[in-house]
Amino acid sequence: MKQRLAEMLRAVSMPGDVLPERARVPSAPAGGVATVASAATPRGVSLQGRARRGDRWSMRPFIVAAVLLSASPWSSAAQAPTPAGLWQQIQALQASHALMRGSRAGQPGSREVDVYTTDLANAAANDAIAAAGGILNVKRYPDGALVVKENENADRKLTGITAMLKLSGYDKADRDWVMAAYKPDGQVVSYGKVQSCIACHLMVTQQDLVFAPPPEQLLPVSVWKAFFPKQAMSAQYVKLLEQHPEAVVK
Repeated sequence: MKQRLAEMLRAVSMPGDVLPERARVPSAPAGGVATVASAATPRGVSLQGRARRGDRWSMRPFIVAAVLLSASPWSSAAQAPTPAGLWQQIQALQASHALMRGSRAGQPGSREVDVYTTDLANAAANDAIAAAGGILNVKRYPDGALVVKENENADRKLTGITAMLKLSGYDKADRDWVMAAYKPDGQVVSYGKVQSCIACHLMVTQQDLVFAPPPEQLLPVSVWKAFFPKQAMSAQYVKLLEQHPEAVVK
């Protein structure tokens, strides 16, 4: 029974949105089959299975299990959620106004196209920040940590959303972050191992690739221009660079 439980748990170590409604579990008891009915829940996947020998179903449930993923619904090593699945998690953070610790709504953005930004984070990320005493002190975010940036123009209209999801085993070379960018309606701009995003965030490898919000940390003008050669820097960001030279990332 313990072996069968382990097999079932491995079979469902994947996001709820990609788990089939009924999954066949491998290596059923000799002469029989086992099936598992599943349903996604806010914190994982609920399962109920039963065993069959020949044409007869056992009167007992084969096994009943509730898989509760305390850090995140995406706890499977290297199995990233679909872009749509991650978008749902982002929307949940937006709906609950889950600000990242040390951030504030409508803080200065660096580009004219996103004059204002707001950083959001789930409980796993915020707990890590709190435990470390601030974003600058976080050495490693836990599996399932999710950080999100909302970008708004001068009229406070949402122009885009970026996100980083920590997923153990996903991309060890770049600290296991799933990078994502969406349009305001959830349309995917980029997703996965996005090298342009990673290259910039590697500037703060010592804090696990997560920038602190301005004015605590600021990009140097030379680096900013390299990443955004066809865009203009916002006037308020230029002013912050003048006022806080000590905050410029070296």
